[in-house]
Amino acid sequence: MSVKVMSDVWQSSQSKGTARLVLLAIADHCNPSGIAWPSLTRLASYVNVDRRNVIHAVNTLVEIGELKRIKTGKTGRATTYKVVLGSDASVTSDASDTSDGSVTQVVTVASPQPSMNRHTILYREHEFNEFWKQYPKKVGKGAARTAYKSAIKKTQYSEIMAGLSKYNPDVQFTCNPATWLNQERWNDEPDNRVQTHSNNVRQTGGEISGAYERFRSRRANQS
Repeated sequence: MSVKVMSDVWQSSQSKGTARLVLLAIADHCNPSGIAWPSLTRLASYVNVDRRNVIHAVNTLVEIGELKRIKTGKTGRATTYKVVLGSDASVTSDASDTSDGSVTQVVTVASPQPSMNRHTILYREHEFNEFWKQYPKKVGKGAARTAYKSAIKKTQYSEIMAGLSKYNPDVQFTCNPATWLNQERWNDEPDNRVQTHSNNVRQTGGEISGAYERFRSRRANQS
């Protein structure tokens, strides 16, 4: 286990959910150079998911640039991975023990790691899908995806979702998701008028209900 690699994952990784757990599991198997070759079955056991979910998570990590397959395992052999975070995004040469006890010279040229600056975080499909799932109005998904690509260059995913959690307009006044993103509505203050309107509706409804109950009571007493 490399404490440094695990620390890098905790501090620098932008992965989420199962992908983050799989990356931590791989880091737990890494040598000091960030190289590891755990089997899919072992990773599935660590993360407590099935192999299919592990494969999907690994593909996601490779896609966002936080993991590299540097030696694809043959039938019955585990793939060798390199965790690529922070200062590890460089040319690496490392002699690693393989699962059968032999030594393989691994030479890796890692592609430049995308900047993790909050203004330049790259668009990720799984984050957009989560935004889309939470947004109260499902129209114009293509336009919303394009708007999200622009929005994620200005801020970070967590701020967009935090702003969305405060967005609670009347249904008839809910704007399209692309408009919400293009107008940077995640920065809006909560609309207290919405809450006031809801309170007024509940209060009026309660008053009507109370009057009706008093009317029924008087009719019963007169009978």
